[in-house]
Amino acid sequence: MNLLLKNAKIWSPLYGYCKGDSVLVVNGIIQSIYHHDGPFSGRSIDLGGRLLIPAFNDAHLHLMDGGFALQEIDLRDADSEEMFCQRLKVKSKELPKGSWITGGYWDHEKWPGKNYPTRELIDKVVPDHPVFVVRLDLHIGTANSLALKQAGIDDSIDDPAGGHFGRNPETGRLNGVVQDAAQEKILESIPQPTRLQRKNAALAAISFAHSLGIGSVQGECSSEEMDIYRELEREHNLNLRISGWRLYQHPKFHIEASDFFKLETQKTYADGSLGATTALLSHPYLDRPETNGLAMHTSGELYDIFADIHSSGSQIAVHAIGDLAVSRCLDAFTKLQSTEPIAHKRHRIEHLQVVQQNDLGRFKKMGIIASVQPYHCIDDMRWIQNRLGKHQRNAYRLQSLLDAGISTALGTDWTVEPLNPLHTLYAAVSREFLNGGPQGGWYPDEKVSLQKAVELYTYGSAYAEKSEHKKGLIKPGYWADLVVLSQNIFQHPPRELLNTFVDFTLINGNIIYDRMNELKA
Repeated sequence: MNLLLKNAKIWSPLYGYCKGDSVLVVNGIIQSIYHHDGPFSGRSIDLGGRLLIPAFNDAHLHLMDGGFALQEIDLRDADSEEMFCQRLKVKSKELPKGSWITGGYWDHEKWPGKNYPTRELIDKVVPDHPVFVVRLDLHIGTANSLALKQAGIDDSIDDPAGGHFGRNPETGRLNGVVQDAAQEKILESIPQPTRLQRKNAALAAISFAHSLGIGSVQGECSSEEMDIYRELEREHNLNLRISGWRLYQHPKFHIEASDFFKLETQKTYADGSLGATTALLSHPYLDRPETNGLAMHTSGELYDIFADIHSSGSQIAVHAIGDLAVSRCLDAFTKLQSTEPIAHKRHRIEHLQVVQQNDLGRFKKMGIIASVQPYHCIDDMRWIQNRLGKHQRNAYRLQSLLDAGISTALGTDWTVEPLNPLHTLYAAVSREFLNGGPQGGWYPDEKVSLQKAVELYTYGSAYAEKSEHKKGLIKPGYWADLVVLSQNIFQHPPRELLNTFVDFTLINGNIIYDRMNELKA
């Protein structure tokens, strides 16, 4: 099938504005970019001078979790314990007695007292439903008494490796707060969704991604989730390109790849999160001086995991947020590099929200990818000074990564942060809250240009998954995964990103999202 997208303002990473105003697509592949004038045999769409760019590629998210989150309770904007409780109470009345309430994504930093919610708080309003609601970073959650009981957890339980059960400091009893690995027993007790529910969640997440101009995603997924994607691909219903990651497994790892689903990456964890004060820092937390975070593995264990993943032929994606965790990962990569070159594998560190200056140079030498999520900055800068003090200067260093020549990819970490790429771009170029300020941006020398941010969100993310020869550019021979925006974002100030919409999303030259039904037959 031939498709002509004409009368467009065409912009591609690496090249900027293209000389032509039309893109010819043949069988899902970009054939040529030229000035169109005359008749055309095939489908022709006049874009009316709107901006055409490559589809976004989210380099780090939790896709099916996002699909379920679209149906779960959302506590992101609860700005007090009272609102938190009221939302839970309302949700409980919508569900059959005894059914689980999950989701949440609460942020206690928005609350006047900045205290974690406890089981006692939830028990007062929802005693008859097991409740487990997570903080927005997913590294900490709160269970009510019924949820703890159903999970078989009582006051005699010990902390697991890599996790912590919160306790009342006066009584020593569990308070329902669970961090990192301590969440596992609760998660295991929540009834597993049916295959149909999983499939519907996947379809909901994919449809939502299309509405935001996203054509490709990368991220951790379970074996059940991968089976769903494979099934959708067999049915020719998978129209989002997915690069899935398996949690580290030893000793066997099966690599596979097709145009819409591939499995070439294994993920592991080095630490927790800043929001839960479990990200591993080189110094104590300013607001919790008794801790500097949580190491998921010893340095020796981390190297052994890296070596095992590397020898399997797959890519390493390691979650490391604190500067000490990042340094330990780079130490392990350096040791790996001493035995054989590793740059061709494009191993990657996810998040790196705090990184020391003297570690930046080590990335490029070994070809380590920096996979970052700029929206974390504007979500966390409300409280980061109280947590890091003078060390906050080393946080969310996007321009510093680029200055060091580090290959960088952008994503959202959805459901931790919003999926909307235009909001992520706003965070990268402004470093201001959505409602404005601080004036000029937080540490403005770390802002990047909009052109560079779009490049990192398209071509940069494609490079991180070793697909830069197929997507991320508007270029002959590339997949026609394209986005049409409601206005030219390069001609407006950053705040206009928040007022810009995706009008069309195309995957393989097929229009899969049409915001205003302009092309409705």
